[in-house]
Amino acid sequence: MAFKLAIAQLHSLRNKSASNMEKHIRIATEAANNRADILVFPELSLTGYERKLASSQAFSINDQRLQGLVDISRLHNMVVVVGAPIKDDGLYIGSLVLMPDGTRKVYYKNNLHEGEELYFTSGSEALILKVKEEKIALSICYDIEVETHFKSLANEATLYISSIFYSPKGMVGLKEKIKTYSQTYKLDIGISNFVGDVWENKAGGMSLLYSKHGKCVSEASSDQETLVIYTKSDDTWSAKVIAI
Repeated sequence: MAFKLAIAQLHSLRNKSASNMEKHIRIATEAANNRADILVFPELSLTGYERKLASSQAFSINDQRLQGLVDISRLHNMVVVVGAPIKDDGLYIGSLVLMPDGTRKVYYKNNLHEGEELYFTSGSEALILKVKEEKIALSICYDIEVETHFKSLANEATLYISSIFYSPKGMVGLKEKIKTYSQTYKLDIGISNFVGDVWENKAGGMSLLYSKHGKCVSEASSDQETLVIYTKSDDTWSAKVIAI
């Protein structure tokens, strides 16, 4: 049975969460039309990467603003993973996971980048999703730089996906790290990044998937919004790139 992973690479606007949500719904509809089993967006995708503005833009786990994505998830039997600042017992950088049965899960970033601790609380729990025959470990940005975090999930997961915000320079180093990780831990690794101006910086794009054999299946451009549908069949990956 083929498994389909959709990775979104997009530009999110500051202080335009409604517009960002409209784009998410459009991308989710496209992913659903391509029969994706799971769709993953970048870190804090609904608001764009923000620190000082995060609290005022935060979502709750059961936020009604997510209903459009919830409906797509249920109608098309597709897991949707979106990024947002989330208020719970603290303010977190989170991935909201919308399940096809209507339930919602959440992963809170475990490893905060320097400076993020001034605004956010770090999570402590892992989240592994079972989708068809895949066991998918979620992570957010700096999590992937901490090898002990990665290693702790490698024995339990078949696929590791990180929602990130990396610059072009940062992506160069990250790609080398991912290649090494995939070879060392025999794990498929997917990355979803932004493009465009983000938090007074330029995002690097280059969202990608490395197979457990240390081979890059496909890499998105550094500056274009894209949706990539990765299909795994008989343990072999292929990719279809769709312009957004």
